[in-house]
Amino acid sequence: MKVTRRFEFDAAHRLMGYDGSCSNIHGHHYVAEVTVASLASGLEALDDLGMLIDFKELKSIGDWIDVHWDHALLLNPGDNLDIPTKITRMASGNPIAENMAKVLCDVVEITQLPSGNPTAENMAKILYDVADSIIPPGVVVSNIRLYETPDCFVDFDGR
Repeated sequence: MKVTRRFEFDAAHRLMGYDGSCSNIHGHHYVAEVTVASLASGLEALDDLGMLIDFKELKSIGDWIDVHWDHALLLNPGDNLDIPTKITRMASGNPIAENMAKVLCDVVEITQLPSGNPTAENMAKILYDVADSIIPPGVVVSNIRLYETPDCFVDFDGR
């Protein structure tokens, strides 16, 4: 038996070394589907209330997404993009633009992935590991499906 919970979030990223428009900062409305499965089979997998897992227990995965990825700029750890410096340079000499730059620099949340580009594949692997560390004993992460667009997704099952 399997249970899936869906999470939606918005984030920007760019891909280092990519030959094309994805090397520029751009955003996506991501959808993550986290599927967990029982180690037991059939009805033996269910608790006394008839549940494999309470959907509320999966909510903490969405909380992790909210803190680390939602409305963030996701970057490769080797990406030396220095947004505050670039914005400040562009605004230099214009007091209004300098004030706006300071505000913008304070609100841009930059998250560097542990390794590699912030591709849907790498993000699905990270989310798999996060979910695996959060879910209670007796269930395992079966699959992470991460949609980068409505028509393009990655499935990661831990292999």
